[in-house]
Amino acid sequence: MKAKILTVSVLGAISLFAVIALVLSLTTQAPVAMAQNSNRPLTAYTIFSGQRLEDETVYSVSPSSSSASLDITRIIDYDQADMFFTAIGEPGFVLTTTVEFSPDGVNWAPILYEYWTGDRVGTTGANRVQSENGTIYQQVITAGTYLRVKLEAAGVVTPTVKAVYKYGRTIR
Repeated sequence: MKAKILTVSVLGAISLFAVIALVLSLTTQAPVAMAQNSNRPLTAYTIFSGQRLEDETVYSVSPSSSSASLDITRIIDYDQADMFFTAIGEPGFVLTTTVEFSPDGVNWAPILYEYWTGDRVGTTGANRVQSENGTIYQQVITAGTYLRVKLEAAGVVTPTVKAVYKYGRTIR
């Protein structure tokens, strides 16, 4: 009888140990995966640069390859983008920039934010407007597969657009 109780106790202890090990392995995998993603190198990609605009609307090229043959407009692996818009222009210029996303590189949609008006949901564009030389910033949650930027110039301006793609949603 003592041998039978000892056998049951040993089997129970082994089973308990296995369950504890399984639970610990599941809870420690998530932070490790997050740490690996957060340690990926971040690179600033130039999305648009060097073209002088005068009273015109243009779009950044997508797809667009970097010197390493990497499509810098493919955002499917990223959660957010920090966008930097620099404008150097003649007095009186106005530059409006709008980030757009696409599922296939053909059909494009601008970022729109939704808000509650009290009786319905409204939408507003998420564009940025510059009328002075300098750089402004926009943080966006990525959507779709590709990113491009619409640039609308009134007057004469030379814009540069850079993006830093990030993993994990930390929109502030």
